[in-house]
Amino acid sequence: MNTQHKYDNGTASYGLNKSSQNDLLDRMNEFINSMRVHGKTSLLPFQKGIIVSNTSLKNLFIDMKETYGLSYILTRKLDQDGLENLYSFLKGMLESANNDMTVLDLKYW
Repeated sequence: MNTQHKYDNGTASYGLNKSSQNDLLDRMNEFINSMRVHGKTSLLPFQKGIIVSNTSLKNLFIDMKETYGLSYILTRKLDQDGLENLYSFLKGMLESANNDMTVLDLKYW
């Protein structure tokens, strides 16, 4: 489902075939949730991340459809590059490029 166009090499963007796409995400979550790595009894961070990402995609689509009427999401566009660029820009505006400013510091700016 990592699409750059509405239909990318025969793969529909998320939301265009929502029932089968959600079924796939649910089955993936079940598999990841049941998988244990090296005998661990709890999920590892990467497993939790996959489940959070899958759940977030489903919830993002619901919100975007209700708020903006979108019919699909280009999932390849969902990355943190935009946030990192904004953070770098704000650090530059605050003339803090040389200090130890963190993302959490922006909360109080």
